[in-house]
Amino acid sequence: MDIRQMNRTHLDHWRGLRKQLWPGHPDDAHLADGEEILQADHLASFIAM
Repeated sequence: MDIRQMNRTHLDHWRGLRKQLWPGHPDDAHLADGEEILQADHLASFIAM
């Protein structure tokens, strides 16, 4: 397993993981959350690959 800081190439994988945790959350909202994290200077997200 490799832990990486998330970037745009990881968004689909990240969204899939979030869908497993929060299946009732709309798919486009997961994507919007990821985009917000990537655009914010004060936020970061890490992903296990």
